[in-house]
Amino acid sequence: MTPEEDRSIAREAARTPLTVRLTRDQAGAMMRTWARDNPPKRFAVCSFAEDERGHDCALIAWGLEFDDHLMAQSVDSRIHGTFSSPDSLLAVLGDQSTLELVRLDTGS
Repeated sequence: MTPEEDRSIAREAARTPLTVRLTRDQAGAMMRTWARDNPPKRFAVCSFAEDERGHDCALIAWGLEFDDHLMAQSVDSRIHGTFSSPDSLLAVLGDQSTLELVRLDTGS
C-alpha cells in the first residue's frame, strides 16, 4: 500500500473502539505508518588519526540510533549489540579520543 493509503486506514483504525479487533490490513497500516513516521537514524563510527601527511579516517562500526538506545555492529563483526548512549558505545569500541559518531541522517 502507499503511505497515503496506510495513513487513511490507520486513522480509521485509531477511531475503532478498543473492544473491537483490528483487521490484518488495519494493524499493518498502523504499524507501517508508525514506522514511516518514526524511523531510526543511521550513523557510522569513525576513527580519526593525523600524521605528517594529514588526516586519515577509518570506518569502525555502523548502526541505528533510536530515541532511547543505539544498535551497532563493528565492521569486523566482533562487537554488536544494543547500547544506552553514544558514549557507552564509544567506550566499548576503544580510544574515545580518536573515535567520532558521525550521524548520516541529519534531517528530521
